[in-house]
Amino acid sequence: MSVPIRSLYLIGEKISLTEEEVQAIIYHDGQYVDDNKNVAWSEEKLMLLLQYADSWSSFVVEK
Repeated sequence: MSVPIRSLYLIGEKISLTEEEVQAIIYHDGQYVDDNKNVAWSEEKLMLLLQYADSWSSFVVEK
């Protein structure tokens, strides 16, 4: 099971999500994943926000 789908499964047990939230979680890797090429350059604002946060978090080193 992919990370986004597993995340939706776990979140869905606790809260309901809007369609925009579900799409943002599924496509959080943006166009860098082959499966997401269909949303490249047409991302919603929330999708972009999660993509930026995901990318930024890869540069953060927790101490």
